[in-house]
This record gives sequence, structure tokens and C-alpha cells, in this order.
Amino acid sequence: MGTEYVFTPPAFSLDELLTGNLTSFTGKFSNGSFDTPQRIILSQAVLVISNLTTVHYLHQNATSAYTELPYYSYPRDPSQSAASLQGVQHFYLLHLEQHSPDFDQLLHATINLDECQLSPLDTVLDITAAGAIFVVPSSVNDVYHRLVPSSSTVSVPVILMTDATRNTDQHTKCTLQILEEVHCVVMPDSFANCPPPVSP
Repeated sequence: MGTEYVFTPPAFSLDELLTGNLTSFTGKFSNGSFDTPQRIILSQAVLVISNLTTVHYLHQNATSAYTELPYYSYPRDPSQSAASLQGVQHFYLLHLEQHSPDFDQLLHATINLDECQLSPLDTVLDITAAGAIFVVPSSVNDVYHRLVPSSSTVSVPVILMTDATRNTDQHTKCTLQILEEVHCVVMPDSFANCPPPVSP
């Protein structure tokens, strides 16, 4: 909590990464990034790519597919067995960028799997799948209305968007507990911190 670690690779070809011809990087590993006060280079490191979970492009001329806030979800412990998927689980949430300009935000949150209302078309494995998409109903998809923690834990109802339920009204419903905003910058340049959100 409260600490961001960043791996900075050298310039590389995205095409080489996508085709699987590029599987490792050597770069700098630091405590924090340009938008955090504690940026300290800790060491040189090697990042090995074993699986590309998500590849998503930010298109300058694209229009937003979501009017409400969408987030990719990644379990903090992806090695858990299906039998242990119960109770409170930790996730990282990444705002799904869709058009330019947009915002790049990383959150740390929890979901109590026992309290989710499962769609008959989904399973708990859909909730905990790396790259699952959650949408915040009745929200505004912009940087000023993004999810953020407050002085007390924020409870946010979300719906799971799976291939099976995307065009139906039978969505799995869960509640997020927003613990911290790890990182937030404005895209496409990604060198400006996100502005403060508006008060609810």
C-alpha cells in the first residue's frame, strides 16, 4: 500500500512483442515513477514476458465505446486455485483507455466474492480472470469522475462484462472496495498527473 514500483524498459518494437519474437527486457527497476515523490532507482532488472494478458490500443480518432467508467481487472494473486476463490480478494484495476485524450489509472481494490450476485451465464472464474472488464453503472467516464479512495473505504457497485453477457441484461454484480489510487496520468502524453476529481 502506498508504494509504486516501476520497470522502465529501453525503446522496443511493439510488433516484436506481439508476435512473440521479443520475450525479455533489461531495464531499470525503481521505487516510484515521475509522478511520485520517492522515485529511487533500485537496480537493473530483467522482465520476462511469459504471457500477454491484455493488448489494447488508444486510437486518436476512436469514439468512446463506454459512457460509464470501464476498468480492466487483474487478481493480485493469479496463482490461486478455483477452490480457494472465495471471500475477500485483492485486485488491480486499470482504466480502459478508449479515445484521445483519456487517462491512465491504476487502482488497488478488493471484492468479496461471497457477496457477488452471479449471472447464470458467469462463474466465479469470470470475476477473477485476468483482464476481466468491470463497468461502474450510472457513472461518467472521464478523469474528473474516476474512482478514487476517500478517507473511508469507498464501496462501488460494478457489473462484469463478459462475452456471454455483453448483449444481455444478466450481468454479474459485485461491490468494489477502493483502497488506493496507485497511479494516474493524463493520456496520450502521460507526463501530467490527473487533476483532482470533482466532489460527488
